[in-house]
Amino acid sequence: MEISYAQPIKWGIFCLLANLLIFNPSVYARRIKEVRYPLEIVEVVGTEIKSIQIDSQYSFSFPVSFSLHHVSAYLWLKSMIEKGSLPKGLTLVYLDAHSDYWGHRDTPQSANWVRFVLGEGLCSRARLLFPNWAIKEREIFREFAFLSKEKTVFPDLSDIDSLNDLPYGETIVLSIDCDWFSCYDPFHTASGEEIVGKVEEIVKVLREKNIRIAALNIALSPGYTTMDKEVFIRDTLLKAFWGYR
Repeated sequence: MEISYAQPIKWGIFCLLANLLIFNPSVYARRIKEVRYPLEIVEVVGTEIKSIQIDSQYSFSFPVSFSLHHVSAYLWLKSMIEKGSLPKGLTLVYLDAHSDYWGHRDTPQSANWVRFVLGEGLCSRARLLFPNWAIKEREIFREFAFLSKEKTVFPDLSDIDSLNDLPYGETIVLSIDCDWFSCYDPFHTASGEEIVGKVEEIVKVLREKNIRIAALNIALSPGYTTMDKEVFIRDTLLKAFWGYR
């Protein structure tokens, strides 16, 4: 009797390919990373999201929004968490020339949006990175933070000296205010070369620390960000994070 080995060999090849393509964790992980998100342009009126426009010319490995004012970051994050598209309780890391916590109103605004993010448990803690030229703002923040902690009413919000202070491999929500690069108050005007260098440094450190970004918000902050640098900063940030994985 003639024995044919063709069928067992074909079946073995099929099983091998199925294992590699379907059951291999590394292949599955790559598939997840291949999901792309367009840029969401968030418009807010008062304390409500008026509209979210989709800009499909951009695509990212995680949700990214652009807004004029930083209160949109709070509303956008809250909306995603309520829809189940973003996990609750991640660390918020934000780059800003202002603390955005001590605004006195009882409604969310750009001056206090971080207080609402923490107070509602959207993020479990917040880490603020001031630009190195905002010396006075950092001093005021640290003095106020110390006094608040003494009264045991200060939430888990602290400033960090560098993104290198972040734990390796942490998953974060990232928010960047364009006034971190060039600002009217406190005053600091930056050249295009300085802005590009700072953006590249931010992305480099995040990659070296293997930081996983769950969501990114970029706020323009008109009136604070140096007017002739607004569009340049926004576009430089969008381009830099386009390829971040």
